[in-house]
Amino acid sequence: MQQFEQWADFKGKLWKEEVNVRDFIQHNYTQYEGDESFLAGPTEATNKLWGELQKLQKEERAKGGVLDMETEVVSGLTAYGPGYINEEMKDLEQIVGLQTDKPLKRAFMPYGGIKMAEQACTTYGYTPSPKLHEIFTKYHKTHNQAVFDVYTPEMKKARHNKIITGLPDTYGRGRIVGDYRRVALYGIDYLIEKKESDFIEFERHGMKGTDFRLREEIADQIRALKEMKEMAAVYGYDISKPATNAKEAVQWLYFGYLAAIKTQNGAAMSVGRISTFLDIYIQRDMEKGILTEEQAQELIDHRIVENGISYIQVHPTFLYESVWNLSVLLFMLWYRKRKRFDGEMLWIYFLGYGVGRFWIEGLRTDQLKVPGTALAVSQLLSATLAGAAVGALTYHYKKLSKKEIFCSFHLVQLEKNFLRLRWSWISYWIVTSIISYLNFIRANIRFGKNFIHHFKNQI
Repeated sequence: MQQFEQWADFKGKLWKEEVNVRDFIQHNYTQYEGDESFLAGPTEATNKLWGELQKLQKEERAKGGVLDMETEVVSGLTAYGPGYINEEMKDLEQIVGLQTDKPLKRAFMPYGGIKMAEQACTTYGYTPSPKLHEIFTKYHKTHNQAVFDVYTPEMKKARHNKIITGLPDTYGRGRIVGDYRRVALYGIDYLIEKKESDFIEFERHGMKGTDFRLREEIADQIRALKEMKEMAAVYGYDISKPATNAKEAVQWLYFGYLAAIKTQNGAAMSVGRISTFLDIYIQRDMEKGILTEEQAQELIDHRIVENGISYIQVHPTFLYESVWNLSVLLFMLWYRKRKRFDGEMLWIYFLGYGVGRFWIEGLRTDQLKVPGTALAVSQLLSATLAGAAVGALTYHYKKLSKKEIFCSFHLVQLEKNFLRLRWSWISYWIVTSIISYLNFIRANIRFGKNFIHHFKNQI
């Protein structure tokens, strides 16, 4: 049975004999039954880092959604040097590690598919490296190409005609929730040792085809674990051994996640359920008197900063939308008896909805932008709808001034159908408003308490 001095005061036996994080948690986690009064607010260092990240995010939005993008270097565990939110403030960062060498800089990831990687660049005005295009079209098969190589003609037709979407070619970046807690609990060297044992297990005469594939996969895993050590060393950390304290536990765990998103984008990946695991280390350090609640909060906050997620204040757009739509509906119910021509109500609805949608979409922070502009695609569509409504209303009002009343059967029918559904719209607004208010209240409560209540989660 393996034993490390870093495991002092931890209970249990099975998790020491095999890689078993679940058993570790079951033997060492103590559920918290109190209230949230123990929580501490953000520290001065955290607020400064938040501020720096918010500035960068503002710049990112001003540039159309991307602050910077790599076009020459293929992303990998050791492809970049150390990166910090702010080089001059790096001493404030309790937890370190960026996907690239600069904050909010997008990596170039062609392994999932060179076309997807190049389109990600060109969409935002960047020119991908012609050399990399040649490499990943002539000399290196991407995941996307490998998938299409095994598609049947029927599958290709279904994919081409959008009958079936979401096939593995689209998701080459991965759908991964790794157990990064293992890095903190066992250290890299121990994990490599276990993987080498797995490799030997399939070292036998008369190996089957599956044995060859498994040995290849295990070899890749061992290689990745070694590279993970090199990646951490760039930041001045040695993750070969288990984490000694809570700070190292958070950092070691985050390095595991960082290694994953450096190779598989991270857009469709999660760090997983880590709260109970980290709580064990935090509680141990507090009992020893080497960690305060404020310091513990800071560790979690800084991990989230490095993760590329900041607690920025955002608008409750669903609430705005429900209130706006209610206002438009009330106006239409009042105005319908005063309408000047058949079909007017429909165009008023299009105008009101288009204007509201244009405004609300402008408040969102995750927009798909029109290439080369700061205008969101949804805003363009909303503006088009509102513009068409203004044009139609202007046309009809001009005709009315000449005593020529325009009547369209289709518009009348659409208007009647819309009014028949007015109570459905009211019901929809009530439901969406309740949900929006509840989410708004919950979000503000979470923000006021620093969003984190990591001691109440279960494994």
